[in-house]
Amino acid sequence: MGLPVNNDSSSVQLSRCEDLWYEDGSIILAAEGMGFKVYRMILAQHSSVFADMLALSSPEANVDPMYGCPLVHLSDPAEDLRYLLLTIHDVSFGERIDRAPFKEFAAVAYLAIKYDIPRLRDRIVARLDRWYPQVIISWKHILRPPLSPAEHRTVIDLARQLQKPVLVPFMMLALCQEGVERILQAELEPDDLLIVLRGLSKLQNLQRKNTYRWLFRGPRLCQTKELCASARDNLADAMERSMDSDSKLRLFTPTPDEDEMWDAGLCDVCTEHAVVAHETRSKAIWDRIPAVFSDSGAQ
Repeated sequence: MGLPVNNDSSSVQLSRCEDLWYEDGSIILAAEGMGFKVYRMILAQHSSVFADMLALSSPEANVDPMYGCPLVHLSDPAEDLRYLLLTIHDVSFGERIDRAPFKEFAAVAYLAIKYDIPRLRDRIVARLDRWYPQVIISWKHILRPPLSPAEHRTVIDLARQLQKPVLVPFMMLALCQEGVERILQAELEPDDLLIVLRGLSKLQNLQRKNTYRWLFRGPRLCQTKELCASARDNLADAMERSMDSDSKLRLFTPTPDEDEMWDAGLCDVCTEHAVVAHETRSKAIWDRIPAVFSDSGAQ
């Protein structure tokens, strides 16, 4: 895969990117009128696409008379290219992508795919793995960045382009936790939208009938049956009102807090029963997530 080079004998006036204009740089990449004077060998070391392009010409080829080094024009957005070049010229290399805000993260991810930069792709996949863990205990406590609906769509696309389709069901699950309005705002592809909405409906049913079954049937050993029954009714009403108001999925939120159960009026026996039942049934449903968000409609 080759890259376009500047074959015009006349020089092009570029705006210099000050944080990526090394005086001893050996090549200039240009995008949208912005110039980046960087190092040929660093590009070739990390990217097979750049390596192939540079291997086709000697360092003296395509030397621009104004700048005294080869000039290569790229079709990428200048800001996205800046993010990529900052990342691969950084001494710590991948650490920048580990802490980058989402806009920069996504831009670098797409260019790492386009220019075949394996080390960057690996760091990007690792960060997505941390955001969308496949272990329920990690999911409940993950500090995932707040994403806009469009950013949810972006991570789904990235997972597929990075050949990590195993992450897609968990990305769809995260979107379901945002509610129907946010799902629609994501402007998913029609097939994906159908999968997500079906998955949300399935999980909401499982949420009511399985995970929160303890709200409707107390343990046999409860010593304050009438009081606990009343407390469960109040908790069930509150949950239904909350679900009806925003349609968000609460299936894999942290386990109910024991203090909250006591404050609601449940006895010690019913509180322990609620916590254990919630944990056990959530785990059973968690194992079905890939099937829930499959395109076959599997349960």
